[in-house]
Amino acid sequence: MNNDLISRSDLGDKLKKELDFASATSYIRKLNSLEKTDLVKLMLNLIDNSPTVSLPDFKEGYKGEWITGERNGNGYDYYCSRCMHITNEDINEIRYCPHCGADMQKGGA
Repeated sequence: MNNDLISRSDLGDKLKKELDFASATSYIRKLNSLEKTDLVKLMLNLIDNSPTVSLPDFKEGYKGEWITGERNGNGYDYYCSRCMHITNEDINEIRYCPHCGADMQKGGA
């Protein structure tokens, strides 16, 4: 007789891992049994029904400039003049505001 005791939470964790593994194995077997065309249809359906991210409206010709803000430990914070997005990246390397898409290059070239 094995006298090793296991807590209920540990037992639950072990059981959950086994069930997750069994479920994943079953799913993989099901995918392997599908015809390739069915698999492609399934993948396209997953892509079509996946959630999307809405991007900010980008209008051609949006101009902006970086406004120097407060000094931080690594340099300065910079604010976009269009949307007030804050960055502390090297503004010489950022052509567009990552938040609103405003063109930040001076002279528009």
